[in-house]
Amino acid sequence: QQEYASAFFQSATEDFENRARLVANMGFSDFFPLENFDTTDFEKSNYFGYEDNIMLPASEDWLKKQDQPFLTTYLTVTPHFHYDAISRYGWQDYTSDKKYNAYLNTLHYQDNFLKNLVQQYKDLGLYQRTLFVILGDHGEAFREHRLWGHGNILYEEGVRIPFIMHHGDNLTGRVTPRVNLLDVVPSVLGQLKFDGPDDLFPGQDLLQPVEERDILLECISPNQCSSLIDAETGLKLIHNYQRKPDNLFDLSTDPGETNKLADNNKYRATYQGLLTRLQSKIDEIRTSDTPKSYSSWAYNARPVIWVRELPVEQASFQNNLTIDYVRGDIKILRVTASKDHVFAGDSFNLAYYLAGPGEDICVEAFYEGIKRHKHRTHEVTAGNGADEIYFQITENLQVLPDASSIKVEIATRSDCSR
Repeated sequence: QQEYASAFFQSATEDFENRARLVANMGFSDFFPLENFDTTDFEKSNYFGYEDNIMLPASEDWLKKQDQPFLTTYLTVTPHFHYDAISRYGWQDYTSDKKYNAYLNTLHYQDNFLKNLVQQYKDLGLYQRTLFVILGDHGEAFREHRLWGHGNILYEEGVRIPFIMHHGDNLTGRVTPRVNLLDVVPSVLGQLKFDGPDDLFPGQDLLQPVEERDILLECISPNQCSSLIDAETGLKLIHNYQRKPDNLFDLSTDPGETNKLADNNKYRATYQGLLTRLQSKIDEIRTSDTPKSYSSWAYNARPVIWVRELPVEQASFQNNLTIDYVRGDIKILRVTASKDHVFAGDSFNLAYYLAGPGEDICVEAFYEGIKRHKHRTHEVTAGNGADEIYFQITENLQVLPDASSIKVEIATRSDCSR
């Protein structure tokens, strides 16, 4: 078992989709959003970010500091709507459709960013021992079915994505059965020789023999649209929750989804059977304890958790910054950090282990020396009638580039709403 360092880079602002909270909830030790980068000589790519090359200097600095195994994630935004192509690599005429052509030019830029990123790993001597996983989070529609964009589009143009795993000359071949994003984690763990139960995560290790299985898809908005692709027949049902008629397609003969079968009497029984199976799968997911959606990680999964015991004292935690704690009216039992050393300009997580009264309270944190969000509140619900409650709060902090100290004040009040 090895300790991994981890960093999440994005060329978008930290506020986009509440990403700072999401990254903290996923357990990354370092977070580098747009606010951490110098935008000089880089072009703005859309309404919430800059061109993706802006991540490369910070990535190089971080990688040079690592002396242990690591996980890095790079979230790119250049191909996002409004498809504002960057001039750095020129403009190509791929199609006469102006909007689609702009999108394809952003992908041309994306190819160049990926080339630059891989070259960075080669220059640092990391390429041969790094597993690269390249994938998209969704497709993009350009009126193939009179719709454009993504999110609530379950036609193939909205759900098919690139998914590439690359490890020098060690991986070859193509997986022909249908796969989905649930297969990413088992496939990565398989390459890392992870020793754990085979069913620890849903999905399949794509480097092992893969069988066709049902593929479940859902729109980003609840009860807007869901889809089931049948493993045996390739039939694809798109269920629209009575907002408009459902669709049924045979992907084996109609990959462009132009021949609607839902109203064909020959397929009525098949349609009803697929609909029943789809509803059963959706009900199973929505009544389980797993996160229900992306939003449940980014917004609803509070950083407040109950604790029964304190972690081991973090004796090696030495700051190059002074961190002063003003305890206010609540007991701070212990503080741990995601990094052993914290420098000006760093991003890291602080976890506070607290003891409070056995009643509902609002915990407030006031910060000096960090970027943005200098006043944060967390609702803590007692619920068990104990005289004293013990809980942990985790915060993602980004230190100001010129900071010499961080000041933290933890206090409480009765209600977070006032």
